[in-house]
Amino acid sequence: MAQAQGRILTPVTTTSETKEERDPFNNSPLEQMRARMAARSAEKSHRENVERAREAARLGAELKATFTVAQILNDVDRKKVERVEKLVRKIRSDADGSDGDLDPVIPTDLSDAISKLAEGTDELKSLVEGTPKLVISATVVEQTNQLIKLVKFVRGLVR
Repeated sequence: MAQAQGRILTPVTTTSETKEERDPFNNSPLEQMRARMAARSAEKSHRENVERAREAARLGAELKATFTVAQILNDVDRKKVERVEKLVRKIRSDADGSDGDLDPVIPTDLSDAISKLAEGTDELKSLVEGTPKLVISATVVEQTNQLIKLVKFVRGLVR
Protein backbone atom coordinates (compact mmCIF):
# COMPACT_ATOMS: atom_id res chain seq x y z
CA MET A 1 0.00 0.00 0.00
CA ALA A 2 1.17 3.51 -0.69
CA GLN A 3 0.40 6.71 1.13
CA ALA A 4 -0.26 9.84 -0.90
CA GLN A 5 -1.29 13.22 0.50
CA GLY A 6 -2.35 11.74 3.85
CA ARG A 7 -4.60 9.05 2.40
CA ILE A 8 -4.06 5.33 2.23
CA LEU A 9 -4.41 3.99 -1.26
CA THR A 10 -5.48 0.41 -1.70
CA PRO A 11 -4.48 -1.55 -4.75
CA VAL A 12 -7.21 -2.11 -7.27
CA THR A 13 -7.67 -5.64 -8.47
CA THR A 14 -8.60 -6.09 -12.06
CA THR A 15 -9.90 -9.62 -11.66
CA SER A 16 -13.23 -10.63 -10.22
CA GLU A 17 -11.45 -12.44 -7.38
CA THR A 18 -13.39 -12.35 -4.13
CA LYS A 19 -11.97 -12.37 -0.64
CA GLU A 20 -12.94 -16.04 -0.24
CA GLU A 21 -10.98 -16.98 -3.36
CA ARG A 22 -7.89 -15.08 -2.23
CA ASP A 23 -7.94 -16.47 1.33
CA PRO A 24 -6.88 -20.12 1.31
CA PHE A 25 -7.80 -20.43 4.99
CA ASN A 26 -11.32 -19.19 4.58
CA ASN A 27 -13.21 -19.67 7.79
CA SER A 28 -16.57 -18.48 6.61
CA PRO A 29 -19.59 -19.96 8.37
CA LEU A 30 -20.51 -21.81 5.18
CA GLU A 31 -17.07 -23.46 4.96
CA GLN A 32 -17.18 -24.36 8.65
CA MET A 33 -20.61 -25.94 8.18
CA ARG A 34 -19.37 -27.93 5.17
CA ALA A 35 -16.37 -29.15 7.16
CA ARG A 36 -18.59 -30.26 10.07
CA MET A 37 -20.95 -32.07 7.67
CA ALA A 38 -18.02 -33.84 5.99
CA ALA A 39 -16.65 -34.88 9.38
CA ARG A 40 -20.05 -36.21 10.47
CA SER A 41 -20.42 -38.10 7.21
CA ALA A 42 -16.97 -39.67 7.56
CA GLU A 43 -17.72 -40.62 11.17
CA LYS A 44 -21.03 -42.22 10.17
CA SER A 45 -19.43 -44.14 7.31
CA HIS A 46 -16.66 -45.38 9.60
CA ARG A 47 -19.19 -46.52 12.24
CA GLU A 48 -21.17 -48.38 9.58
CA ASN A 49 -18.02 -50.12 8.31
CA VAL A 50 -17.04 -51.12 11.84
CA GLU A 51 -20.52 -52.62 12.31
CA ARG A 52 -20.26 -54.44 8.97
CA ALA A 53 -16.86 -55.85 9.93
CA ARG A 54 -18.17 -56.96 13.33
CA GLU A 55 -21.15 -58.67 11.70
CA ALA A 56 -18.87 -60.40 9.18
CA ALA A 57 -16.60 -61.60 12.01
CA ARG A 58 -19.62 -62.87 13.96
CA LEU A 59 -20.95 -64.72 10.92
CA GLY A 60 -17.51 -66.17 10.20
CA ALA A 61 -17.28 -67.50 13.75
CA GLU A 62 -20.80 -68.94 13.52
CA LEU A 63 -19.96 -70.67 10.23
CA LYS A 64 -16.83 -72.17 11.73
CA ALA A 65 -18.68 -73.39 14.84
CA THR A 66 -21.53 -74.89 12.79
CA PHE A 67 -19.19 -76.56 10.32
CA THR A 68 -17.03 -78.00 13.10
CA VAL A 69 -20.08 -79.79 14.51
CA ALA A 70 -21.97 -80.78 11.33
CA GLN A 71 -19.13 -80.99 8.75
CA ILE A 72 -21.57 -79.62 6.15
CA LEU A 73 -23.07 -76.24 5.29
CA ASN A 74 -26.86 -76.12 5.23
CA ASP A 75 -29.04 -73.51 3.51
CA VAL A 76 -28.85 -71.14 6.49
CA ASP A 77 -25.06 -71.36 6.41
CA ARG A 78 -25.01 -70.67 2.68
CA LYS A 79 -27.01 -67.51 3.31
CA LYS A 80 -24.44 -66.52 5.93
CA VAL A 81 -21.65 -67.01 3.39
CA GLU A 82 -23.52 -64.77 0.94
CA ARG A 83 -24.05 -62.17 3.68
CA VAL A 84 -20.35 -62.21 4.54
CA GLU A 85 -19.53 -61.60 0.88
CA LYS A 86 -21.99 -58.70 0.70
CA LEU A 87 -20.60 -57.09 3.86
CA VAL A 88 -17.00 -57.49 2.73
CA ARG A 89 -17.76 -56.06 -0.71
CA LYS A 90 -19.41 -53.00 0.89
CA ILE A 91 -16.41 -52.44 3.15
CA ARG A 92 -14.09 -52.69 0.14
CA SER A 93 -16.28 -50.31 -1.85
CA ASP A 94 -16.29 -47.74 0.95
CA ALA A 95 -12.49 -47.99 1.12
CA ASP A 96 -12.37 -47.16 -2.62
CA GLY A 97 -10.97 -50.59 -3.35
CA SER A 98 -11.38 -52.84 -6.33
CA ASP A 99 -10.56 -56.40 -7.31
CA GLY A 100 -6.94 -57.07 -6.63
CA ASP A 101 -4.54 -59.36 -8.38
CA LEU A 102 -3.51 -61.05 -5.17
CA ASP A 103 -2.66 -64.69 -4.92
CA PRO A 104 -5.10 -65.86 -2.30
CA VAL A 105 -4.16 -68.39 0.30
CA ILE A 106 -5.57 -71.51 -1.34
CA PRO A 107 -7.40 -73.69 1.15
CA THR A 108 -7.03 -77.44 0.85
CA ASP A 109 -10.65 -78.31 1.59
CA LEU A 110 -13.94 -76.86 2.82
CA SER A 111 -12.95 -77.18 6.48
CA ASP A 112 -9.75 -75.24 5.86
CA ALA A 113 -11.64 -72.62 3.82
CA ILE A 114 -14.20 -72.08 6.59
CA SER A 115 -11.40 -71.73 9.17
CA LYS A 116 -9.56 -69.20 6.99
CA LEU A 117 -12.82 -67.33 6.40
CA ALA A 118 -13.47 -67.07 10.14
CA GLU A 119 -9.87 -65.94 10.81
CA GLY A 120 -9.97 -63.50 7.91
CA THR A 121 -13.22 -61.86 8.97
CA ASP A 122 -11.89 -61.49 12.51
CA GLU A 123 -8.70 -59.90 11.15
CA LEU A 124 -10.79 -57.59 8.94
CA LYS A 125 -12.76 -56.50 11.99
CA SER A 126 -9.53 -55.61 13.79
CA LEU A 127 -8.21 -53.72 10.76
CA VAL A 128 -11.40 -51.71 10.27
CA GLU A 129 -11.68 -50.89 13.97
CA GLY A 130 -8.06 -49.73 14.01
CA THR A 131 -8.23 -47.62 10.87
CA PRO A 132 -8.94 -43.91 11.41
CA LYS A 133 -12.14 -42.68 9.82
CA LEU A 134 -10.46 -40.46 7.23
CA VAL A 135 -7.88 -43.01 6.12
CA ILE A 136 -8.22 -45.37 3.18
CA SER A 137 -6.34 -48.48 4.16
CA ALA A 138 -4.68 -50.59 1.49
CA THR A 139 -4.49 -53.37 4.08
CA VAL A 140 -8.27 -53.34 4.49
CA VAL A 141 -8.75 -53.52 0.71
CA GLU A 142 -6.22 -56.35 0.45
CA GLN A 143 -7.96 -58.28 3.25
CA THR A 144 -11.38 -57.82 1.65
CA ASN A 145 -10.05 -59.12 -1.67
CA GLN A 146 -8.68 -62.22 0.08
CA LEU A 147 -12.01 -62.80 1.80
CA ILE A 148 -14.02 -62.40 -1.40
CA LYS A 149 -11.84 -65.03 -3.08
CA LEU A 150 -12.31 -67.35 -0.09
CA VAL A 151 -16.09 -66.86 -0.23
CA LYS A 152 -16.09 -67.70 -3.93
CA PHE A 153 -14.07 -70.85 -3.19
CA VAL A 154 -16.52 -71.90 -0.44
CA ARG A 155 -19.54 -71.20 -2.63
CA GLY A 156 -18.00 -73.27 -5.40
CA LEU A 157 -17.58 -76.25 -3.07
CA VAL A 158 -21.05 -76.20 -1.50
CA ARG A 159 -23.15 -75.95 -4.68
